[in-house]
Amino acid sequence: MKKIVFTALMTSLIISFSGCKLITSLFESLSKGTKHISDVVSSDSFEVTSFGNIKLSDYNISVQSDSQVFVVQVNEGERFQKSGIMKSEFLLEDDEDFITASRSAVDLENESLINVIPEAVKNSIKVPKVKDYSSKKVNYSLYGTQVGDSDDFKVISSNDLNASYDDLYGCDLVYVSDHAYVYYNYLIGEYVNDDSLSDEEVYEKGINYLNKSDFEKIGKTFDKIFDSEVALLGRNDDFDNFGGYIKPSKNSKVVILLYDIFCDSHKKNKSWTYGFFNPNDFLLEEHNPYSNEDQIIYIDSVLYKKSPETTLTTLSHEFAHLLNYCNKNMKIAGDDTSDAQTWYSEMLAMLTEDLLYNKVFKPLNFSNNTVIKNRIPDYAMGHHNGFVNWDSNVLDSYGNAFAYGSFLVRNYGGPQLVHEIATNTLFDEASINSALRKLNIKEDYYSTFSEYAKCSVNQKISENAKSVLTLNKDASWKGFVGDKIDILSYNAGGVSLTKSGSSVEIGPGGFIVQYAGKGAKKINVTKPEGKDLKVYVVVQTVE
Repeated sequence: MKKIVFTALMTSLIISFSGCKLITSLFESLSKGTKHISDVVSSDSFEVTSFGNIKLSDYNISVQSDSQVFVVQVNEGERFQKSGIMKSEFLLEDDEDFITASRSAVDLENESLINVIPEAVKNSIKVPKVKDYSSKKVNYSLYGTQVGDSDDFKVISSNDLNASYDDLYGCDLVYVSDHAYVYYNYLIGEYVNDDSLSDEEVYEKGINYLNKSDFEKIGKTFDKIFDSEVALLGRNDDFDNFGGYIKPSKNSKVVILLYDIFCDSHKKNKSWTYGFFNPNDFLLEEHNPYSNEDQIIYIDSVLYKKSPETTLTTLSHEFAHLLNYCNKNMKIAGDDTSDAQTWYSEMLAMLTEDLLYNKVFKPLNFSNNTVIKNRIPDYAMGHHNGFVNWDSNVLDSYGNAFAYGSFLVRNYGGPQLVHEIATNTLFDEASINSALRKLNIKEDYYSTFSEYAKCSVNQKISENAKSVLTLNKDASWKGFVGDKIDILSYNAGGVSLTKSGSSVEIGPGGFIVQYAGKGAKKINVTKPEGKDLKVYVVVQTVE
């Protein structure tokens, strides 16, 4: 058995890994008798266009004595902007009436699984947009088609911007399902690079204890994932065969490659990569020597053993990236201007996990909707960082992209909106606008984003307030269900408040909420410094 020796093969490829999970600590409990944002049942708001002392009555807003007044600043720009300072004449001392707990990762104990390092999915290699149906015969498929066959793969060996590749030998075909070839490599990283061991000793020490029942569960679960996801996101074989790319045949199987990604599972890390999709595998080898010329999802086999539910939801996340690539990039292949921003592709992949929970994972007795559990705390505590600038505060970017997408689903068209976003050939805000128009919804990306920020305190709604925009609603379409998201389950005070009088950086796609007091009829708002910042005053009526 040949050892895997990692070498630094430098390329211009930038690839990323998604499907990442975060487990956060339990939040502190609040003292009894405290009035919180959670009591909101309805709201009224207006955009501030002049600054200084503002009388709410000038905006035809009637403020009751128990109403709560907030100022929301929203950054619609593409880069970080410095916010202004909102000063309230009714500021509670130290904002003690709105305690929000801190966010922290659980310490690694007993080799328990914590989180992974997330990045963005990118394909930096383009080929000419020339249709080529006959000049080159593409042998699309691996040699192995029967359990027991073996193949070698080219795999990324480092989580760097300049990715290194190496050959992964001895990957056995261990299960064939309706929609998947499941391949498995048994080595784990603790022993792979130990030069003091013989090949036989590496085999004995590096055995990875997945078995036939594991492979069967992975294959059968993927079949359920496949049928649901292609209905939601579009097929993986519905595009023209442009020169330079492979084209999966109809009903062709997806390769799931199980191995110890980056050989780091034995290390006492607080983060690992569960899996990823490499779009460059769709390229012919002549255009990218590291392409496997196949549709492949890479899954960490060791992490599967530690956390099978999280890993299987990651499988759905990565397949969403694959389908997104087929239904977006591959339909306009070769167009150098065609590529999704990270927030957009990750939003779709996380929404897919969300919408597949009731349809696929709950019937399998999965304990919880892991994407909600792992992303909402980041949104609640890090909403000021936004989701557009993915190079900074990545975990917050994941949380915020998921929260905004979840808001769209639960207030503008339900899961059908996700279907329309995923199956048009546009990207980013243009794709969202097109999908909204397709469903005859008058809103657009910017107006929905502003409402998303303003409704951030609408966590609890009464039966007679169904029209309130909030994450705490459910939505369904053709068996896909987006459950209510009760932020109070993750942060007892809703989204965290920015202390009045402070100045913070608001990231693109980010916002802050400041408390202006109870029954406040007049507030003082300082004009923000950022040119792309909009300011809203929101008056909340409470029960």
